Amino acid sequence: MGYPTQGGTLARLEAETRKAGRAHEDACLDLLAASWGRTKDGLRGLVMNEYRRKWGGRTWTLPGSGQVLAMIYHLSGGTLTQFYHEARAIIEKSVRESYRLEALRQVWMLDMLTPPSYKPKIPARALREAGAQNYAVSWEQALGEWIRAYQSNFMTNLRLEALHEGGMDDAAGEVDAAKIDGFDPGYKFSSALTNQILQAQSEARGDVADSNDDIVAEEIFQTMEDERVCEDCDSMDGQPVEDAEPIPVHFNCRCFQRIVPSDFAELLRNGTDEEKQAALDADARGLVPDSMAIYDPETHQLKAHIHVFFDAWAQQQDISISGGE
Repeated sequence: MGYPTQGGTLARLEAETRKAGRAHEDACLDLLAASWGRTKDGLRGLVMNEYRRKWGGRTWTLPGSGQVLAMIYHLSGGTLTQFYHEARAIIEKSVRESYRLEALRQVWMLDMLTPPSYKPKIPARALREAGAQNYAVSWEQALGEWIRAYQSNFMTNLRLEALHEGGMDDAAGEVDAAKIDGFDPGYKFSSALTNQILQAQSEARGDVADSNDDIVAEEIFQTMEDERVCEDCDSMDGQPVEDAEPIPVHFNCRCFQRIVPSDFAELLRNGTDEEKQAALDADARGLVPDSMAIYDPETHQLKAHIHVFFDAWAQQQDISISGGE
């Protein structure tokens, strides 16, 4: 029977965890994008309704546009306020779930790479009910400011359409044309959510490492190792976390701390008599079993258990995963 190295198994589990994290992030971003899409539909509808009410099929004229613009400003404010509350709820839930999912996956990885006698600890924060967790809400003020900036830009564009006597479609088109700091609103909102999710995932890894410092050998600064990695992050790739910059390094930083468990055979030596004997076998091979391992007292050989997938592991822990994959 062949046994993969501890590092190779960790790399495979890490890749699976990163893939799951990005899939969860995409699902959260889709929710936010759908909310913004409904908001834009509502804004276009109210512009067209007010246009028809005042001018019917005629082109926009400057006389009388003041009342129409005032009504659109009032109605758009209500629509954007509703989006603000929806977006806030989506971001809060997404960040909570991202922290929880990342923390549980990190504990799962440690459980797969340590002997059965070791039970990695789940941070208390990840076990609480979602509503009981407290997160920094620095993004909340920015979200409100961005929405106000969008409305201001939107109304300015509508006034220019009135000045140029544009048509109804031209006026409705300003919903998509209005920007925030020169950027598309959807991009700004999704960037804010992405940044919050990445920070929550980084916090989760740190909390798991702190809760399991007795079986964690080191924490490594890890980049995504692709063409998007910036020079600052690339220069720290592979360094111990204590020697690198705090993660995340910058806005929307995708770097993370890779948690490396202690040597498998060393952990076995601290376990039961059977595990101590298994440690000798592991030392002799220079390898460790795939995922969890036990020593078979009848055959006196190291046996590997089939890799326990995350969802099955979570069920064994009696943990409910909300907003999973």
